[in-house]
Amino acid sequence: MASLIKCLAPIETQDSNVLILGSMPSITSIKNRQYYAHPQNQFWQIIQKIIGVTAKLNYSNKIKMLNQAKIALWDMLASCIRPGSADSKITNGISNDINNFLQTHPDIAKICLNGITAANYFRIYQNHNLNSIFPKKRNLQICKLPSTSPANARISFNQKYQIWRSALTN
Repeated sequence: MASLIKCLAPIETQDSNVLILGSMPSITSIKNRQYYAHPQNQFWQIIQKIIGVTAKLNYSNKIKMLNQAKIALWDMLASCIRPGSADSKITNGISNDINNFLQTHPDIAKICLNGITAANYFRIYQNHNLNSIFPKKRNLQICKLPSTSPANARISFNQKYQIWRSALTN
């Protein structure tokens, strides 16, 4: 029987201008209390390449790198029931309060959604929060990006990198 799992705290700075939202951390990430901790997830490799960091970084230095780049990191779901790490197995998903996050981080101009599941939950969240900040922040860009998960093997690392780079640098 699968039990309730909860997301990690957001990585953020007050002046973050980009918010990257995943769906829910993997079992490995939750166990290690680190975003994208699965060794085959390509998130950190892609972000470091975009930012131009070639050194192998420990987790605390990865967080510093994100903070310096003004990139916030969180998940669409605050909690869910999910056996294992597959997004396709998520049930009973409860969204994080993205509206409040945007209100407390007024410099956020772009939201990047890491994968289809994050994008689907974001759409549901927007539809249920019609009086939220989304209509008021007319310049807010929403980018749906290919998942960096090892389960997303349909496109190459280079293709993912190019799409992510374009989204984060434009």
